[in-house]
Amino acid sequence: MCYSLKVLPEKIIRPTVVVDLKKVKENILSIINKATHSNTSVRLHCKTHQSKEISNLIMNIGITKITVSSVEMAEQFAEYGWKDICIAFPVNILEIDAINALASRVKLYLIVDHSDVVTFLDQNLSHDIQVWIDIDAGYGRTGVLVSDNREIVHLAKQIDHSEKMNLAGILTHSGETYACRGKEDILKLHQGVFETLKSVQSILKNEGLAYQLSVGDTPIASTLTHFEGIDEIRPGNLALYDMTQSFIGSCHHSQIAISLACPIVSKYRKRLELLVHAGGVHFSKDAIETETGKLYGRCMALSDGRWITPHMDVIRLCQEHGIVSVQPEQFDRFNIGDTLYIHPVHACMVMNLFKSVSQDRVVYLS
Repeated sequence: MCYSLKVLPEKIIRPTVVVDLKKVKENILSIINKATHSNTSVRLHCKTHQSKEISNLIMNIGITKITVSSVEMAEQFAEYGWKDICIAFPVNILEIDAINALASRVKLYLIVDHSDVVTFLDQNLSHDIQVWIDIDAGYGRTGVLVSDNREIVHLAKQIDHSEKMNLAGILTHSGETYACRGKEDILKLHQGVFETLKSVQSILKNEGLAYQLSVGDTPIASTLTHFEGIDEIRPGNLALYDMTQSFIGSCHHSQIAISLACPIVSKYRKRLELLVHAGGVHFSKDAIETETGKLYGRCMALSDGRWITPHMDVIRLCQEHGIVSVQPEQFDRFNIGDTLYIHPVHACMVMNLFKSVSQDRVVYLS
């Protein structure tokens, strides 16, 4: 349900996700403005939010195409009215019937990195699709090695000769940026990746093949001042941001649009700790390594979205338990039955977990 800040339900009795739609809109518009000046198209990744409310918001802003991470998610967003969808996960050939059904309803983009998959698609597709070649520019997760020009050209020609597949170009995800700390690190990494990808584009261009470039990660999309030379960007986390993005340098923590409302259920004065009802099944076990240990979340003030100071951090998680450390002067400010609002480390995981638990425990602030 959607609430204004002034009428947010006072009695949240269980762990609940709170999403600030005003911040979501501001985060997305900042990227659109940069992309417009560079003549770069925006294909937002929806795996972070998986939300009909945010889907409607970005559609109303004027975005016409999206990215998802699975065939199942593509089906979900097709039901929401999207007609141009990229599944940014290597094709699972066992889902060919579902892929064909989707391709009959929407303009469908798939990504491939193996010639056997291209052969299978050529033999089994019932409808035309668009295809990106997935390039591994250093992350080591999926894709053809960026240095393997022969294989990239081979795949491109294979796709280009197909009656059912149209080559879109090359696509990459620079997941290495998640190990960066600061904008300078992100921009330096991007420059190296970008120069390498431009050389691949030149090879495809010389072969008379499609060579558009699609780049997808929030740190790069957030820190670049322009997108010259990039045809498409596919950031996802930037809609909500999270603590990881703040620590990387992608955003200021006041831009984080998601928090977990967590009831305080006990207090431990000798340990200077509070117990909240919210554990690994709500936050996930993703953590940020700091000099003092692992960090699973940080308390914020709902009024302005800024971190409470001194910081009140989630330092331990069990399945349903979250342990929040406090300073001596803070301990008596919070009572059993109060609610803490906590920025998570990884927004994508939290939204996915709550989609599985109960969608009515995600509230939206207008």
